[in-house]
Amino acid sequence: MLHCPSLNSGVKLHKNILIIDDDQFIRDLLTAFLTQSGFAVHVAKDGFTGMDDVLTGVFDLVIVDISMPHMNGFGFLKSLRESKYSNLPAIMLTNSKESSDIARSAKLGVEEYLLKPPEKFDLLKRVERILGGLPQFEEIIFSSTDPDGVGHCTLPFKLVSISNSGMILNCPFSVGDDFVLDCINIDFLKKLKIENLKIKVVTCTKAKSGGYDCFLSFIGINRSHQEKLREWIISKSFEQRTRKTNGG
Repeated sequence: MLHCPSLNSGVKLHKNILIIDDDQFIRDLLTAFLTQSGFAVHVAKDGFTGMDDVLTGVFDLVIVDISMPHMNGFGFLKSLRESKYSNLPAIMLTNSKESSDIARSAKLGVEEYLLKPPEKFDLLKRVERILGGLPQFEEIIFSSTDPDGVGHCTLPFKLVSISNSGMILNCPFSVGDDFVLDCINIDFLKKLKIENLKIKVVTCTKAKSGGYDCFLSFIGINRSHQEKLREWIISKSFEQRTRKTNGG
């Protein structure tokens, strides 16, 4: 089992984005654009599923299509604005150039109205404008030299960082996208009573330091568990800063 040592730096901040679209090509395209830029991404295929995700997850922005089965983008936005997450910013990404759709989107509080397929840097510019800059979510970075262990795993992976949305692992081999692993035998997750999580490989790229860095998102993690992770990460960052201040 691989030793996963403790943090050696403070909190990094990223952002969580929900994509709602029934077109797999668009979901995959946006996921690639956003994850390559450091955003954490979750996808849904229709408005009903997307609304469930909003109510059970933690998101900073939603990108939604108009034409979808079961509940279209307008239905989703109407439900969103009537919920306790009414202030969640949204981008409408659609094939429609109709002025009536543009006007209706504006009335439902859409921040940006974009046509498919989006150009990468135009999309990122608008996303960063809405979110106030670079990606943000809580994350701790781990050191391979720190003797204080915080966990173990049964695969030959080194834990590089962890956030309230997922983990980055370094491994000696490439792991295919969409590969799903059981998130088990990690001591600090057990201490937080966060068990039976699964993690999905979002991207796996060759690391400059050797091996491959895999970004894995938590599957089905609920809001309570995300808040536990967030509080743990912030407390560990505070401990790190205190040790540095005291010369430890």
